[in-house]
Amino acid sequence: MTDIRRSITKRLMERTQETTIAARFAKNAINAVGYAIFDIKNLDLQAVQRLPAVYPGSKSEVARPVPLGGSKELHVTDLPPVEPLVFNNLQAQSGSSVFRHHRSAFVGSEIYEHLDRVRMDSEFETCIVKGDRVALKRSEVAKIDRGICAFGQGSSNWYHWVAECLPTVLLSQNLPSAYDDYPLLVPEAALTVPSFKDTLDICRGGRNVVPMKEAQLYEIAELVYIPPQVSGPFNVSAGSWPEPKDYTQNIDLMQQLRNTILNALDIRRTDDGPKKVFLARPPGTR
Repeated sequence: MTDIRRSITKRLMERTQETTIAARFAKNAINAVGYAIFDIKNLDLQAVQRLPAVYPGSKSEVARPVPLGGSKELHVTDLPPVEPLVFNNLQAQSGSSVFRHHRSAFVGSEIYEHLDRVRMDSEFETCIVKGDRVALKRSEVAKIDRGICAFGQGSSNWYHWVAECLPTVLLSQNLPSAYDDYPLLVPEAALTVPSFKDTLDICRGGRNVVPMKEAQLYEIAELVYIPPQVSGPFNVSAGSWPEPKDYTQNIDLMQQLRNTILNALDIRRTDDGPKKVFLARPPGTR
């Protein structure tokens, strides 16, 4: 079913770039249909405090898919030490990577540097980007005192949970002792879906957990944000196709995550074990 309010807002956003009376009318109309306009800024530059590194410098390795027998194309970049960031009074939703602060929308560098390619759509926020501005749904706000960000766009999706959120959960164990009582802020699925909860329990090291309702907007008085070490676009803009440069994959950290899970489950490889396992969805959802 078409979301009429979103469709109207999308058309009105085209007019807000103008310096005319029509542009002012468009902004007022956007507010009237339940959206608000925010200026997009780089989250990584807005922190009130930067904490000591929780992981050393490493490398990102991303390979482009190749046909059988084709040569491997590996995209390798250096990654700096992972320094957590602290923010005050950010608003966020568990299924989104967009943070609100006054009239600004903060997004991490992995999104900010690819605004022309990466879509930030969220089922509950329905982000509509035009230039350096974004329209987001207005919503009632619930309060959270403090926590560690273990959510983001697609965090209730199994792939994004395992590949992008679990590394953050694992690194939270390396935070300074002053943050030992800061809970992990996770999507509800992390506690209600058995496979999510099992992996969370393996990686959280006994840290408390606070579930976030996906449709709820929260204001977090003090948020600890660990820059993602594995990231990829949830969607790209129409006419584009994902490229290796759009992705980050801290290969050493992913190996550590793999070993943590295998050791916790007491799984050992045998010489006659399969080298690859292929998992396929039904055709309609591939």
